[in-house]
Amino acid sequence: MRRQKAYFIRLIAAGTAGAFCLMAFTGVTNSAFFLKTQMGPALLRLAAHPAWSTAAVVGGWVLVTLLFGRFYCGLVCPLGLFQEVEMLLLHRRRGVSWAGPLFRWGVALALWGSLLGGTTAFLRLVEPYSMTGNALTLGMTGLIGIGLIALVTVPAGRFFCTHVCPVGAVLGALSRFARVQIQITTACVHCGRCEQNCPAGCMRPAEGQVDNTRCVRCLKCLSVCPVGAVRLAPAKKAPVQPVFQADRRRLLKVVGLGVLCAGAVAAGRWVRQTAQAVTARILPPGAGSVDRFLNHCTNCGACVQNCPQNIIRPADESFGVPSVQFNHSYCRLDCHRCSQVCPTGALQRLSLSQKQKLRISVMQFDRLTCIGCYECVRVCPKKALSVVRGQRVPAYDVLSCIGCGKCQSVCPVGAITAQAVPTQMTTLS
Repeated sequence: MRRQKAYFIRLIAAGTAGAFCLMAFTGVTNSAFFLKTQMGPALLRLAAHPAWSTAAVVGGWVLVTLLFGRFYCGLVCPLGLFQEVEMLLLHRRRGVSWAGPLFRWGVALALWGSLLGGTTAFLRLVEPYSMTGNALTLGMTGLIGIGLIALVTVPAGRFFCTHVCPVGAVLGALSRFARVQIQITTACVHCGRCEQNCPAGCMRPAEGQVDNTRCVRCLKCLSVCPVGAVRLAPAKKAPVQPVFQADRRRLLKVVGLGVLCAGAVAAGRWVRQTAQAVTARILPPGAGSVDRFLNHCTNCGACVQNCPQNIIRPADESFGVPSVQFNHSYCRLDCHRCSQVCPTGALQRLSLSQKQKLRISVMQFDRLTCIGCYECVRVCPKKALSVVRGQRVPAYDVLSCIGCGKCQSVCPVGAITAQAVPTQMTTLS
C-alpha cells in the first residue's frame, strides 16, 4: 500500500507541475516562474547569461539526479507528463529498449554539438520544454513533433524520453552515479509485472537488473510488484573496472561519436553564419539582433502567449522564431513581460526603465498618403513626433523614438510603417 501511495503522490506532483506549465504558457499572472525551473531552458540561459539564480536551478537538478536519479523526468517535464497521460488513457503499459547507448549518445552529441557551434536551430526541434510550448501556441513545429511522439508512444512507451531527449541524455548520464537507485531484490518471484508495466523498458527481472540511466522514476514498478521486491534504495558498490579498455569496437565507437560531434559543431557554425543573411524582422525587446535571436531562441512561444498586446507573433515558414507586428496594436511603454518570462535568455532580461529606452524599430512615413490628422503626434509616448507649421507630415525625431508602433496602430490611412533595425539600441531619452 505504501508503494502504491508513492506512485500516486508522484503522479499528483507531476500533474500539478503540468498545470503550472499550462498556466505559464497561457499567460496566467505570476506563473511564469515555473518556466525557469525547466532543465533545458536553464542550461541554455546559463550559457547565454550566467547568473547565480540560473546556476542554482541547474545545480539543484544535478544534485537531485546524483542523489535520486531522473526524478526531473517523472516530476516536472511537461512532455513526460503528456506521454504518461497518453499511456494511461490508452492502457499502454510497457516501453521498448531496442536502441542501445550508442544511439542515445549519438543523438545527444549531435544536438548539443550544434549548440556548441552557436545555434539552437536543431535543439529547438526536440528539446521537450520548447516543443511543448510551441505546440501550446499552435506552432507547426511543436504540433508535428508532439504528434510524432504521440504515435511512437503507443507501441514503444516513453521511447522519446529514453533515447531521443537531449535533456534526458544528460540526466541519464548523471543518474548512473545516483546514490539511490531502483533495485530488484532477491525476493523477486519473476512474475514479470514490473517489466510489463515499465514505460521506459528498463526493467530486467530475469537478470535482476535495472537500467537506471533510462529509468524516469515513475515508480510504477514499485506499485505493481506483488511481493515488494522492487525498491528505491542506496546503490550497491559496483566492482572496480578499468577506466579504459583497449577494445577495437569500443575505440571505433568513441571515434565515431567524436566525428559526429565535430560534424554537429561545424553544422551549427554554418547555420549561425547563414542566419546573418536572413531578412530582418522586428523583434521583441531584449532580442538584440536577428542573428543573435535566431541562434538563441528555442521557439517555445512563452513570449507569444504572455504578450498582453498580442503583437508578438509565432514563427512562420520564412522566419523560425517569434517576431513583432504592429498591424493591430503596439508595444506598451509600461510593459516588459516578454523579457521577464523568457526562460532561455534569448530575450535579455530588461528592467522597465531599460525597456522604455530600447529602440526595437524605426518608423517610416508616406508623405503622399498622410492626411495631417496628427493623431500619431497625440499618442506618441516619447514625444518623438511633433507638428511643424506649414507641413502636413509631422516632424520625426528618430533619436527619441523607441519604435513602439503606437503611431502606426492609430494611423487611419496606413501612412506609417515600422521598419526593423539591425541591432536594438538604447535611445538618448
